[in-house]
Amino acid sequence: MQAAKRFLLIVLVILGVLLIVGLTLAAIFKVLLDVLYVFLILLALLMVGATLFQTYSIIALMRTIKTVRDEMKQRRFRRL
Repeated sequence: MQAAKRFLLIVLVILGVLLIVGLTLAAIFKVLLDVLYVFLILLALLMVGATLFQTYSIIALMRTIKTVRDEMKQRRFRRL
């Protein structure tokens, strides 16, 4: 677990440094608005992906509930 935490910390520090350097370069070359648009597009794509994943999770949950109900019905009839 310690190794995973250390790896996560290293990755977060590297991403933070890259973000700061990227924003600084964007400010120097005066393309901050373009960077904002790209970031918003990527964020929208992530939101669509998250919505699709949540939909899939709900469908999987409904299948699981149906399976458990069917098994409980079978057990109830076995006792009788």
